[in-house]
Amino acid sequence: MKEQDVLHMDDHDILQKNNGVHDARVWVFAALALFVAAAILGLLMRSYPLFDIAWPYRHLIHAHSHTALLGFGFTAAAGLLARQFLDNYLKGNSLKWILAINVLASVGMFIAFSVQGYGAVSIAFSTLHLVAAYWFCAFFLLKAKKNGQALGYSIAKSAVLWQFVSTVGIWTLAPVSVRLGQSHWLYEGSIQFFLYFQFNGWLGMAAMALLVSCLPRSSSRFWSVGLLNIGMPFGYFLNLYWVFGRGWMLAVYALGMSLQLVGMVWLLRGPKAGIVYVGDHGWAYRLLLLGALFSLAMRALFQLLASMPWIAQAVGQGRNLVIGHIHLSMIGGVGMALVAVALAQGMLRPGRAMAWGSALLIVGFVITEAVLFGQTWFIKAGVGFQKGMDLMLFAASMLFPLGIGGLAYSAWPHRGPKGRPA
Repeated sequence: MKEQDVLHMDDHDILQKNNGVHDARVWVFAALALFVAAAILGLLMRSYPLFDIAWPYRHLIHAHSHTALLGFGFTAAAGLLARQFLDNYLKGNSLKWILAINVLASVGMFIAFSVQGYGAVSIAFSTLHLVAAYWFCAFFLLKAKKNGQALGYSIAKSAVLWQFVSTVGIWTLAPVSVRLGQSHWLYEGSIQFFLYFQFNGWLGMAAMALLVSCLPRSSSRFWSVGLLNIGMPFGYFLNLYWVFGRGWMLAVYALGMSLQLVGMVWLLRGPKAGIVYVGDHGWAYRLLLLGALFSLAMRALFQLLASMPWIAQAVGQGRNLVIGHIHLSMIGGVGMALVAVALAQGMLRPGRAMAWGSALLIVGFVITEAVLFGQTWFIKAGVGFQKGMDLMLFAASMLFPLGIGGLAYSAWPHRGPKGRPA
């Protein structure tokens, strides 16, 4: 909007324009609050090797993963996609109900999984999340508008469709468990199917759709969306390789990851080859955006390298590598991208809380990733300072709830004078 247009806007016009930011800020605050809860659970999990804790560890794993993925991930991605492509509907009842249902489901999962692990109550809240997810996806496909972002809109539609696809893995769990048992490979395969398309299809594509909004417009990158979508299902063949050990499965996986890597690089590159445009929204935004782009690139490279048999075996057997890869996707690629976009769209207020929150999140991420990936090779080499690395992971993990808490505070949707969103 030009400066002379702003000068002729009355208070009502300005209030209406800012209300869109305020309504979306509610989503961002809810997402970051759930992210804080997941980070606290992660910190508790890091304390187990150092302290004697009687609480069942697996309960915390399930609570942590469900709160992070279905709580923070879904709420942040859905809220920012709504701000970008459903702005006219943010004040409507449908999106308000979707947010309320998912927050209720996420808080319920946080508590129920922490207390009982998998049980009737936790499964009920997980099912309630699916209600919110299906409602949002259907609403998005019916109501979303391009709003001058045709490329981002195309990627966002793909993300929503992959969200639908991912849930096939959830619905197959019950029949597989009853007919084949939980020890059958198809049971674990169904879980991995859901997780793969959640991380790479739904959240990964949603993050890229939003990141594209930070780049100069281009109509020449639409074919890259096709490469991302074509390569997506092939990525699941790595899980099949771990079960059956067939070499051709790795070849199919490598083809899919190559297509995705080419598509992603071409999609997110800047107006000049090899240059990424990061805009000018302050140093925190630039670091978060570059961190997200770097994480997405490293994730794609890591997935491509996993097509080598010895690396595929190491990933399948290395718990720290798997955790490091999940954090690379969830905290680096998705989390930093969503926070950067929220900052660029005015949903995080500038100030010390935002600046310190961003810095602590980035520092904690870098340290924990270095330890998780490095720890695997130290263990393989027989270097014996496991206790020191556990302490380092615990200390670095303390930065996450502090940093994310600062970001959540900067997203708090309070109102300023005359009822205007602050």
